[in-house]
Amino acid sequence: ADGKEITVRGAKNTYGWMIDGAATATAVAEALRSGEPQTIEIPMLSTADYVNTGGREWKSYVDVDLSEQHARYYDDDDNLVWETDIVSGNPYGRDRNGNPWRTIDGVMDKFYGNIWQMEPFGTDNPLENTRRRQDTEANNGTLQFETLRGQLKYLANLYAFHQASNNEQGCDVVAYLLSKLVDGYKGELTEEQFKVIQKESAPLFTQSDNQERQRLLSRSHSNLYLKVEPTTLHGKMMSYHINGGPFVHPDEQFQTNKRYDMGKEKRPQVKVSIQGITNATSVRLAPTNPEGLPPNKTDVDNGRFTFTRNYDCNQLLEIYDYRGRCLIVFADSVPITLNLIDGTLTGSPLNERFAECQRRLHTLEPEHHKYFCLFEGDEQVMDETGFRSMANDAHQLQMQFIRENQDNLIPVWYLTQNYLAMSLKELGEFLRKDRPYADHPGLQPVWQHYEGLLRRKPGLRFHDAECIDTTGVQHHLSEYIGHGDYVVLHFWSPQNTFSRGKWGYLKQLRKQYADKNLHIIGFSLGRDKTAWKKYVQARGLNFVQLSDSEAGMRNWFEEGWPSYTAELYGIDALPETIVFDPKGRIVSTSLCGETLKAFIRTLPLKKK
Repeated sequence: ADGKEITVRGAKNTYGWMIDGAATATAVAEALRSGEPQTIEIPMLSTADYVNTGGREWKSYVDVDLSEQHARYYDDDDNLVWETDIVSGNPYGRDRNGNPWRTIDGVMDKFYGNIWQMEPFGTDNPLENTRRRQDTEANNGTLQFETLRGQLKYLANLYAFHQASNNEQGCDVVAYLLSKLVDGYKGELTEEQFKVIQKESAPLFTQSDNQERQRLLSRSHSNLYLKVEPTTLHGKMMSYHINGGPFVHPDEQFQTNKRYDMGKEKRPQVKVSIQGITNATSVRLAPTNPEGLPPNKTDVDNGRFTFTRNYDCNQLLEIYDYRGRCLIVFADSVPITLNLIDGTLTGSPLNERFAECQRRLHTLEPEHHKYFCLFEGDEQVMDETGFRSMANDAHQLQMQFIRENQDNLIPVWYLTQNYLAMSLKELGEFLRKDRPYADHPGLQPVWQHYEGLLRRKPGLRFHDAECIDTTGVQHHLSEYIGHGDYVVLHFWSPQNTFSRGKWGYLKQLRKQYADKNLHIIGFSLGRDKTAWKKYVQARGLNFVQLSDSEAGMRNWFEEGWPSYTAELYGIDALPETIVFDPKGRIVSTSLCGETLKAFIRTLPLKKK
């Protein structure tokens, strides 16, 4: 029925026969030696009974083609009912189209383009599977979603099983399959569909103490959200952000949780039209603050590109050409024409003024390379004095931009990019309710950070909190703070690269001031107490190590850092270090690395 002809010679009207291979080989060899065309009767070792002379011996049947690694099911009239790829014998091979395939835990993983993807499935009914696959190929969004939903549910159950079995390798395999599944999904999701699969696949998005696995899981979750159909943002949102850029010292990078409450009402939208020039091959248009909507990507045709799309009025948008060149604009109704090569832009007065600010700041970026070198894949500062001078120039220039634009929205961008490095005094100068930019949604994390700084403002007395040590014994912060020593309280997490990397500095401080009244305490944020205990033991962090008791936990995805103590002190970024004086009053916050060491040198420490 599939068009292939197979001719078998042997006992007439029999089936189930077995060829005598040795005798057949001898017959073929003799025929070849004769040099003449020959008809060979194939010798048989066994035959079967008579069934139907001249007719077919079956009704509906399954044809399994091992050479193609494909199976087809035909009905009584030779109509194809369903078909599917199969895996027989060897777990590594190629399908009928030459695509490599392999199996992991019984699931076929096929190579498409340059990535591995799970073969679509969604039900145990093969007829339904075929219908789903055919509809998916016809771009039926609902069935695409149902297929993805089935795949994610399967992976979630498999991941939960491996977790319960302490099978680390199995968990890694599932994380890998998840990343490729999400990368290969070409459809879009509604917000409701995303919520459904997020709920049903919850085990896939829990925190893991395996850094590489956590990276894959987090990236998959983020990429899955990018499949959500573009729409206006609403409701509560959270994103995790790492401050970076050419003017940020590697020792002063933070990971912060940015929280937004966009409300339930739909905000006014505008049609954004952009035409541009670049020598790149593609360009991306994506919201910046607040994050949440998927990016829009377009190919460049003869050096030109266009975007036309609706966005919330005054939404910040990034136009990026994948060659390190970008411009940030505000969404408004005035058409934008720009050149990403030289950074010039025509549009509304606001966007033209904003582009000029960006060009002025870009002139400092080439200096970045004077103070850095690439060592084993990481950038390292080679000239601390030169770098900090450049970074200070950049910081002061951006503060100037904010002061010069108090009558428009430009401060929104520079506040969101710099608030983690700004002092309480600087933030207090610019965060005023009477400013035209004060209510911009992108500033919500900035306001939250500012309010958090007020909770740990120098001069305030410490906030007491219940906590536990690595053995599970309960304590209170009041046991350690306010008893005659300066106390460095370091908030960190084993899952956070930046904060756990600061223990090297803290070890140096303890060694340097071992005979002084300086006490260093670690306070871990997060639910995974096992990972915390393992990390402390493996790294020899024999400081006082504390964490929230179970009563102090909060849900990571809804409340930010899962820590009552972090909320007490208004902490929204890691690492965070608070220094208390001998009476328990805060004398410094938000210092780390070399800046913390420099501050400790100014303290009037005494010998024990």
